[in-house]
Amino acid sequence: MKYVYDGTFSGFLTTVYEAYYHGISSLESVVPQEVGHDLFGDGMSVTTNTGKAEKVADAFFKACGGPAFRWLYRAFLCEDRREDLLLDYIRKGFNLKKDIYASQKQIWVWEILTRARKTGNEAEKWKGILRFSELEEGMLYASVRPTHDVLPLIVRHFQKRLPEEEWAIHDIRRNMAAYYDGTHIEIVRVENPDLHPRHSGTEEEFRNLWRGYWKHMTIEERRNPELQRSFLPKKYWSCLLYTSPSPRDTR
Repeated sequence: MKYVYDGTFSGFLTTVYEAYYHGISSLESVVPQEVGHDLFGDGMSVTTNTGKAEKVADAFFKACGGPAFRWLYRAFLCEDRREDLLLDYIRKGFNLKKDIYASQKQIWVWEILTRARKTGNEAEKWKGILRFSELEEGMLYASVRPTHDVLPLIVRHFQKRLPEEEWAIHDIRRNMAAYYDGTHIEIVRVENPDLHPRHSGTEEEFRNLWRGYWKHMTIEERRNPELQRSFLPKKYWSCLLYTSPSPRDTR
C-alpha cells in the first residue's frame, strides 16, 4: 500500500503509526501530497494526527536516544529527503535500539547521517549570517533562501537572541515564515508574500551609512568576486547591506 501524507514531519510520523497499525509488511511507499496518488492505485491518504505522531516520536526517542532522533528529524528537513530511507532507518532503529550507534558505518545509517549533517551545517551558517531589518511598523524582518528546510532549526536561536522583539524570518523558497510575537513562535505558510517590504526611516538611514562606508573603503582594483564567493556563497549575499553586486560579480 502507498501512503500519502501532507509533507510535514508530524504527518510523516503519523504515517509511520498508521503503517505499523495496519501492518508494516504491507507498506510499499510513502509520498508527500504534492506527489499525490496514482490515478488507479491503492494509495491511502493520511490525516496528520499530533497524538499519533508524538507516540511514534516518543517511542523512537526512548528506544534509540536523542542523537538518533535528531538525525532522523534533520534528515527529514533535508532538501533531498527520501521517505524510503527514513522508514528503513526507523524500522531498523526500533529493532536495534541503542545499538544503532554501533551501526553508523552501515549504509542505511550513513544515508541519514549525511542528510542530517547537510541540514545542520546550513542551519549553523544561517544562525551566523542572518540579519534583520526594521520595517515601517517596527517589526524586525529577515528573508532567507536556504537549500534545506532549516527554519525549524534556527528559530530558537533567534528567540534567545531577541526575546523581547517582534520578528519574522521568511523562507522565500518555500513560502514559509517563522513569526515571533515576543512570547510564542509560529511557523506558517505565507500566501501572496510581499518580497519587498518597506523599511523604517531609521533602517534606511543605517543602510545608507553602511553603503557609503562600503563604497568609500572599497578599492575597485582589488575586487575579486570569485574569491568573495569562495568565502561566502552567493545564496547568503542577500543578508549583506551594501549595494547589489555589479553584473560582472553575478556570473
